[in-house]
Amino acid sequence: MALCSLGLAACEVGNDQAFEAFELAEFEGESHADDAGEQAASEELQAPAQAAETLAVDPFAVVDCIGANRLIGILDKAAPASCDPMTGGTAPLSADWIAHPLFESGSPGVQAIAGSAPGNLDRYCAYDYVGNPVINTSNASTIYGEVLDKIDIWGSMPITSVAADCRGQFAQGDLYDAPVSAAFEDSFMTNIGWDMGANALGAGTGRDAVDVAVVDTVSADAAAGQVTPHNAHGLFMTHIVDAITCPGGQTNCAGSTENVLAMPRDEWSSGPSWVEGGDHGTQGDLAMGVYQAVAEWLDRRDTLPNAPKRLVINLSVGWNRDLQNTEDLSKGPAQSLIAALEYARCQGALVVAAAGNNLDESCPGNQSGVLAPAAYQDMAALTELECDARGYDADPVWEASYPSHHATGWRPLVLAVGALDPFDAPTANARDGGMPLMAAYGQGALIDGKFDDPLTGSSVSSAVVAATMALMWSYRPELTPPEIILELYYSGWNTGMVADMPVGWPVARTSVCSALSAVCQGQANCPTNICTVAAPPAHGNLDVIETAVNGALAGATVDDHTQGASVAKTCDTPVGPTTTLSDPQPQTPICARCNLFVPPGGVLDDDALHMTIDDEYHNENITIVQLTTFDNADNETVFNLTPSTLTSLNGQPTPMDITRAYFEASDAVQATIEITLQNGTTQENDVTVIRL
Repeated sequence: MALCSLGLAACEVGNDQAFEAFELAEFEGESHADDAGEQAASEELQAPAQAAETLAVDPFAVVDCIGANRLIGILDKAAPASCDPMTGGTAPLSADWIAHPLFESGSPGVQAIAGSAPGNLDRYCAYDYVGNPVINTSNASTIYGEVLDKIDIWGSMPITSVAADCRGQFAQGDLYDAPVSAAFEDSFMTNIGWDMGANALGAGTGRDAVDVAVVDTVSADAAAGQVTPHNAHGLFMTHIVDAITCPGGQTNCAGSTENVLAMPRDEWSSGPSWVEGGDHGTQGDLAMGVYQAVAEWLDRRDTLPNAPKRLVINLSVGWNRDLQNTEDLSKGPAQSLIAALEYARCQGALVVAAAGNNLDESCPGNQSGVLAPAAYQDMAALTELECDARGYDADPVWEASYPSHHATGWRPLVLAVGALDPFDAPTANARDGGMPLMAAYGQGALIDGKFDDPLTGSSVSSAVVAATMALMWSYRPELTPPEIILELYYSGWNTGMVADMPVGWPVARTSVCSALSAVCQGQANCPTNICTVAAPPAHGNLDVIETAVNGALAGATVDDHTQGASVAKTCDTPVGPTTTLSDPQPQTPICARCNLFVPPGGVLDDDALHMTIDDEYHNENITIVQLTTFDNADNETVFNLTPSTLTSLNGQPTPMDITRAYFEASDAVQATIEITLQNGTTQENDVTVIRL
């Protein structure tokens, strides 16, 4: 049923009762980011241990990821706005270290922003190591000790606020015939409720410009085609956004989709590549990306003839909150990101973040809970008075027409989004205990043939929700961010699941057409009654993929292999927090178009897995392939593919186009495939399960 019918709150925009009904105990009161930091500093942190030698500060008590090239600290509020300890009378830093304001010179993107960092953002300082040799355990005490001792003596920056910026986010991301590609796109657009997109919007001009910033793996230069990005995850998210906000390349599209690089690194100890980008980013990198997205939007808003009225920031990224120091808000890296998010919300932006994927899909118990920054949904955005006090106040003239704040109710710092399969269940790569109250379809996304391989996960769902809110805002820019969030939520379909965050609330599946219909109700020049949100059909809108795959099978050379019995699944026990970044799901899945047909009836071994290996891996040697299927109760069955099947896969693309493996998996509703290469690389991706 639609959530409006649940009676939880009034569904009309602007009804304060709706906000009051939605307000939850953990969201009441003022923003607690600073309070949490002060509590951590006063109650939990111990004074740094004294080194056995002459160092006043033990570097190993401050830096727990040896090799990191950047430290971030926070100036005292009363301190002068300078990051150089020499201003306090200490000896100057050596040439191996550069001190600078994080939000003014930490990346080329923020360097290009005119003026000083606003308000409290000018209190965040970066200390970059640019010397030789590379920092390791044998020289770390001396190299880190130099800068830490001088900061400690300086007195303008609490040494307890300094930490290495090495924790951060990763991107959350034959059968290649054109009809199969088109079928994946048709299925995806239907399941998000936007298969009628271009026709629904028509040729009218009733929209205002709204920008979407995809803060991800791709720089603006790479998005413009000047260079090839190292990881195209950000481009994929951009195409999803554009397919919703500008379906069919319409002439009345409003606003733009901007790419901002926040993942410039291959490893946390490596230097950033600010043009080609990388697979990873740190908390500081993401903080600068959020600030850059807001500052560039403000510049466009104040200078372009068709000024973009609103901004939505999409963060299809995440990191594990169990890592050391990631949740300690007294530390510079984490606090800098909170400050950037608070600044964005004070300026009226909406921030959407992916709830996170399980990188070991067949062992769901090993990774649980919502990833950060989506977990910051638990924090409240600042009130108008708090924004003013921090120096983040918005232009009052602009605020009069496009307000950022609502007087009462829920005001999350970010909106977390979970991923659903075609039947309103969490996707196979969802994290246990990690479903927020807002979700969207996130399986098998493929847009306009821009990429060969469909993606599955909360990255996709986050982009769907960000684009939907931008579309809604383009017709109703006068609504506040909390009003847009509530319209989105109450226009969704009640999946029957109960959210893990906030606990106890119904999980709503986003429908693009239903959300637009709701926000346009009673408005002129605004599409209404486009669709009625409904439960998913019995076939999950996968029937088009079934037809296309059967067509590909009819014209392909297919190599058949029957598999043996299932095997017991072995999951390694997690060894606890690590000091390195989590590994991202690789950019190009090995078997993203793999699909499992499950026919009715009791015929043994008639469940067919169709596999075509991506061209990028044809020169690799596959050594192990494991299929894990899940039934409606989430029970798993594991199959190891036979040696003859592996030989067939390694023989693609000749003489066979498709390798077909037969199993007995009649109860399968979801599946994942894990492929190990001879070089030791292991990769896992979801398999589309089609129950015939």
